[in-house]
Amino acid sequence: MAGITVLAMSSAAVGKDVVPDEARTRDMMRCQDYLQLDPRAWTPMVIWLMNDPFSLEPAEWTDFHEAELVLTPILTEICRQEPDVWLTSLRERLNSYQQVRSLN
Repeated sequence: MAGITVLAMSSAAVGKDVVPDEARTRDMMRCQDYLQLDPRAWTPMVIWLMNDPFSLEPAEWTDFHEAELVLTPILTEICRQEPDVWLTSLRERLNSYQQVRSLN
């Protein structure tokens, strides 16, 4: 019985430390924060950055395949060269790459 109590107490202590100190949104992230993410999270992050439901028409939304194949490598390269840039400031640059690609 004592072992169960210790296990429950240690689980509670571990769960307490799991909560991040500060929540980050795309408006608060710099390129260095993006590069510190798990690379598997880069494409969802690009989709989250590009698709703003309050300012874009649904027809202009970036889909997963375009984000994965085109925009994620571009954003990653930009962020490696300019780690202190805010992600939201790169949205227009990524839109220009997206428009050039749609012309081809």
